[in-house]
Amino acid sequence: MQVRFLLKMEPEKIKAQLEHQVRQNVMKAGLHFRNELVKTVNNEGTGREYPVPGTGRIEQVEIINKRGRKQKVRKRVNATMHRASAPGEPPAVLFGQLKTHMAVEFVEEGSRFIARVGPRGVPYAKRLEFGFNAKDSLGRRYNMAPRPYFMKTYMEQKETLLRILRGEQP
Repeated sequence: MQVRFLLKMEPEKIKAQLEHQVRQNVMKAGLHFRNELVKTVNNEGTGREYPVPGTGRIEQVEIINKRGRKQKVRKRVNATMHRASAPGEPPAVLFGQLKTHMAVEFVEEGSRFIARVGPRGVPYAKRLEFGFNAKDSLGRRYNMAPRPYFMKTYMEQKETLLRILRGEQP
């Protein structure tokens, strides 16, 4: 008995299927990374605590200073308090701007599929990641240590992202 079969290849169809799968994997990896970034910046800090600007009211109170004398000082009362992040840890959430502005943009450049992930429209995002030691445009002096979130998350998720891009389960 003789068995015959015909193998018919359609290169264009195979190429289209591969491109579709690559596009899907890039989208999955981009969305996964965005979600992990949101988790990273969605935390409470362990740094110093201070009143949130615009909350509470300022009253004049009388205290006794170090010399034992009465002194009148202005004090903010009934303010909402915020605990900032310590230098070296991811930024703590105050108003949620960084968290809510994490975006993924998918771009096709020729035969390349790219997922651009990161904060959009948050001018202080780079200052948080890398720190800032200079004057701003209003002349205010800053000496802020880095609060890394992007590269830290990328390094933690690198292997998972590669698995997703290869089409494997994370």
